[in-house]
Amino acid sequence: MEATSDVAGKSLELWHVLAITLAGVRHRETSCDGLAATKLVTLCILHVAVENIAAIYLRHCDIVAILQRQTISQEREFMPVIAVSNPKGGAGKSTTTLLLATYLAQSGASVCVLDADPNQPIMDWKTNGLSKTTLKVIGGIKESNLMEVLDAQNDQFVFIDLEGTASVLVSRSIAMSDFVIIPVQASAVDVRQAGKAIRAVKDEEKVAQRSNMLRKIPYRVLMTRTPAPGAPVSSVQRQLETELVDAKVPRFRTSLAERLAYKAIFVERLTLAELGEHKVGNLEAAYQNIHELVEELVETLRGLDRKRYPNEQ
Repeated sequence: MEATSDVAGKSLELWHVLAITLAGVRHRETSCDGLAATKLVTLCILHVAVENIAAIYLRHCDIVAILQRQTISQEREFMPVIAVSNPKGGAGKSTTTLLLATYLAQSGASVCVLDADPNQPIMDWKTNGLSKTTLKVIGGIKESNLMEVLDAQNDQFVFIDLEGTASVLVSRSIAMSDFVIIPVQASAVDVRQAGKAIRAVKDEEKVAQRSNMLRKIPYRVLMTRTPAPGAPVSSVQRQLETELVDAKVPRFRTSLAERLAYKAIFVERLTLAELGEHKVGNLEAAYQNIHELVEELVETLRGLDRKRYPNEQ
């Protein structure tokens, strides 16, 4: 966890600088009776800007702290294998995988993505882009080499970005996973395909339980391309959310909103954190959205780890 500690230290150090700057702004605000109204407005703008920047780094430090609290040791390492699956193409599997993986890598975790999509979108992003992320990407994943590649990994997080169809590779990946994320958009077609993805997980779990009755393959549905907070929500999405609740289907509290920044990471082949100079609209909101999703994912995985090893609290 040395890399995590370095990130935490740098983030904390920058926060101290921002806090001092903010304190200075507040001091000038209390002693500016003689300033013109225009200077007051300038100070207020600076005040808000500094607080917004500080908020971003504090959210980043939250994730770093969560990673540091993970029960990972040399004696017993929990390397969660996370499959991102939905037999429908265009559900947001690669986008979800890349956003989660790059954010975790930026937060100091060692992360690997196995690109099992025939189109190799994440492998293309990695090999043909200029991102400086520490994220490791392995392409060309097939049913014939999946187990060998997985056995060779020792990262804190391993994601498998799966193809948008039912196949032996998809089934085998789910069977070898500790957790499955099922991205779904609010449409009738996506709902039906998500139902197939859930059945696939349950089928693989039943097969695994023939040799290990305690084997579980937990999963959660992730709503993708939803309206940004405050925007109108369609009746189709509301109906879908109601059906998920009624059917007691586990889902993420956080959804992945429709954001230009999430498309831009593939266009520019950069991470969210590296998009700053490309002037992508409302990047801070996009960053906060993925932060909340990562936080929920990490806490969920920690909960699974505690269930595996209840005596190591």
